[in-house]
Amino acid sequence: MSFLQLLDAALNNASIPHQPYVLISDEPTFGGLPIMREIIRRSIARNASVLLICVLRPPSTYLPGVSGQSGFLEVVDLSDRVPGYGSSDLEGIKAEILEAARRMGPKVEIYIDAVDVLAEDHTSAGALSLIRSLLKQIKANKAPSRLTLLLSPHSALYPSLLPPSFCAPLTQLQPHPLSLLSALSTAYLAPISPDPRFTDLLTMASERRIGERMAWLGESSLGDWSAGSGQGAGSGSGGGGVGKGKGKRMDSGDGQGVAVAAVQVVVRKATGGAKGMSRSLEGLASTSGVSVSGSSLTSESCSTSTSTLSGTCRLAVRPLESLIDLQPFSHPAATQAQQPTADTRASQDKPAPAPQAAATHTALNLPFNLSLTDEQRRRRDRVPIPYVHEGEGVEVGWEEEEEDDDDEEI
Repeated sequence: MSFLQLLDAALNNASIPHQPYVLISDEPTFGGLPIMREIIRRSIARNASVLLICVLRPPSTYLPGVSGQSGFLEVVDLSDRVPGYGSSDLEGIKAEILEAARRMGPKVEIYIDAVDVLAEDHTSAGALSLIRSLLKQIKANKAPSRLTLLLSPHSALYPSLLPPSFCAPLTQLQPHPLSLLSALSTAYLAPISPDPRFTDLLTMASERRIGERMAWLGESSLGDWSAGSGQGAGSGSGGGGVGKGKGKRMDSGDGQGVAVAAVQVVVRKATGGAKGMSRSLEGLASTSGVSVSGSSLTSESCSTSTSTLSGTCRLAVRPLESLIDLQPFSHPAATQAQQPTADTRASQDKPAPAPQAAATHTALNLPFNLSLTDEQRRRRDRVPIPYVHEGEGVEVGWEEEEEDDDDEEI
């Protein structure tokens, strides 16, 4: 499977071999909620059996206009259950979720948001036990049964969900703002690519929360990067081209915006080893009907008409080079003064003036002269430079000294 197919296969639950375990990173300033919504939308569009467990957000966040139960959908809403009030112990919740998973059949796709909040409300050991029980049931069911978790990579539970000893096959999806990619590429002079030399920079930036600092300083976007129509913080195209600004969405010219993000994909197969790891860095953009770099954003995988999810923003996988300059360090960033205006565009239509002679130091207002006259060049050439011609043609002799054996006789 090529790198450009990893994200689309993960969104459509079509990975080969089957990946039963997916982790979506949910940063506080640039979250994975839009990716989770898109995966659920595609699952419902193909009439898959979906079990949604809501811990932090209400079901309407993922399923606008959809009832809690239907033939292919069941929701376990834990967002209104407060620990210590009523029957909300973890063992009862675990039994309820496992029973719902068995009731949905062998092809169930399970989605849990904010499992780290469940661990905080109860215990980390209990939350890990629930995840292990669900994975055991999913592995027994085999494809297309899958477990998808949405949680913060900075939570205390996240490192326990990554090791191969917990689950050997794993798919990690981590969205990043395009402004973070441009900043890292410019700072480290590294082209934007799925090469480990650049993806390691993204991992380092996530661990150090560089993206969060950029967001709070106004250099990146905040909140749900796929919501709405390009208004609020970060809207507009910014510095010199589509997708190269600081915002979370690109201005389409008619007041509407296109949500964009770069998604770092890591696929770990059950075989393990270096050959069992696949990485990619792909673009994800909303299908608003506008064009990006001359190509439409609409794809076949997102063109399915689903009336039950009409309120959900549809996302399509795009090559990253169509959304962002892969080498932003190769040319200076355009400033506001360099942006084309009506006057500059009119002046560009005029014929170019004849080339003029180079400006002198007087015209440039410099206190020194950078140019030389012909007489000054001749005088410079006549100045003798010491040690330039000395020693030519002289042979350097070297005689080997006799060996000194005094040390050996002592």
